[in-house]
Amino acid sequence: MSAALEEDPFPEFASLARRIDERCCKLNDGDCPRCRMGLHHENAVVLYSPSKGTYVPERDYVTEMYEDPKAEICSARWATGEFGDHGAGELCGRYAEERIGDVPVCRHHYKRALDWVRTETRRERERLHAEAEARREAAEQKRAELFPPLVYFVERDGFVKIGYTTNLDKRIKAISKGSCLIEGMTVGPVRLLATIPDAGLDDEKQLHRRFAHLRVGGEWFRPDADLRAYIAALPGCVTPDLAEVSA
Repeated sequence: MSAALEEDPFPEFASLARRIDERCCKLNDGDCPRCRMGLHHENAVVLYSPSKGTYVPERDYVTEMYEDPKAEICSARWATGEFGDHGAGELCGRYAEERIGDVPVCRHHYKRALDWVRTETRRERERLHAEAEARREAAEQKRAELFPPLVYFVERDGFVKIGYTTNLDKRIKAISKGSCLIEGMTVGPVRLLATIPDAGLDDEKQLHRRFAHLRVGGEWFRPDADLRAYIAALPGCVTPDLAEVSA
């Protein structure tokens, strides 16, 4: 049941490991299989014993803890037997210094459990985010099918409004009730002149720039010959007979 040396925070631990590694490599003419695999040696595994005030071999440390009637033993099981002198499925048996709920565990398995929780939490967060994104895209797709975007042209008091909407009926009702009217205009029904299906905000802004010299306020424009001709030529024109309003 060897522990990874690099997990011990005490400098004496690493120093002892280096000395034993160097001795082993000398005995094996620099060809130590454990060193080649990046593994430290079991006899280099030491832990700090509070009762003795010094470092002791891990086996002595565990034996000391076993003799403590209040000591608890890690009840985790090893997932693999590839490293150390334990087999897959065997109880850890180390001294338990942490608890997960009511389960006593050693520091090694406590850290492994925390890593697992962090990983699963991240995966669950990513899964929930992906599901939320999929629902949002589906809702946008459904909304686009029910309320396709378009640019509209409506008339009130001889002026033309060029706007964008995804719900034409609702937008016309709102304008008829006084929404977005400019000073001097009367509240009342507006007349739909034309629409440009599947047009977006960029198309609306482009039209605003094109007829900027006719703007009288907000999104309302004075319909000169050019604007009237543009509206009349649209495939979605429903009211081609629009009178010109003098400046």
